[in-house]
Amino acid sequence: MGRPIEFDRTDVLEKALQVFWRKGYASTSMQDLVAATGINKASIYNSFGDKEAFFICVLEHYFESRSRPRARKLVETSPARDGIHGYFDSLVAISMSEAYGLGCLITNTAAELQPTSERIEASIQRALNMMEGLFLDTIIRGREDGSITSDIPPVALARTLLGVVQAVRVLARARRSEDMLRDIVDTSLSLLDRTTAGGARAQSVMA
Repeated sequence: MGRPIEFDRTDVLEKALQVFWRKGYASTSMQDLVAATGINKASIYNSFGDKEAFFICVLEHYFESRSRPRARKLVETSPARDGIHGYFDSLVAISMSEAYGLGCLITNTAAELQPTSERIEASIQRALNMMEGLFLDTIIRGREDGSITSDIPPVALARTLLGVVQAVRVLARARRSEDMLRDIVDTSLSLLDRTTAGGARAQSVMA
């Protein structure tokens, strides 16, 4: 029997990521992955499973290597408001600098899924839920430290910010205009200070 092929798992995931990122899940074949990673189909199946399982590993690698490091700005920066602004500044810069305008793999896959795989959909949902949770925690922290004064319910505000992330990533692919992305982000982040008419009336009654 031949010796098992040895490889660096992270290197293989990164090479596979580049293929899925450029071509999308549906259009990527196992032969594409064999050619990109330099390991044979049997080794891919033995180490990662079928194409679906391999892609889920790639999605997890993408989130850990791209999304999570940027998200640290939300939890490591004080006051909380500065963390949110720093996160979106970084998001716009990255969206404009990425080669080939590939966008976000998670966003791209979410748009492609109709229908595809319950397992992939669950993986995408976990990533989106995690980002929503990070925004929510940061908003609550911002209300406590006084840097966020909005009376919009924190969950609604967190979901809005998550939607802005998706919009920026899609629009950066379709229309590469930094001014446009900055306008979207700046207008959306003004919600951190927004006091709704209902909120103002409620505060007046409480006073």
